[in-house]
Amino acid sequence: MMMMIVTLTVIVVADLVHRKNIEIAKIEEKKIVNRKNLKNLNRKPKLMKLPK
Repeated sequence: MMMMIVTLTVIVVADLVHRKNIEIAKIEEKKIVNRKNLKNLNRKPKLMKLPK
């Protein structure tokens, strides 16, 4: 009986950790995309300024 409870607890905890990791991964992905967009935005004005 005790082993069943332990096993279930481990499964539930693992599931929660996995979900949390997915959320963190999504947030990180958004940050990376935002950084790329910012870099691109920063590059464009420089390119516009070059031809004089």
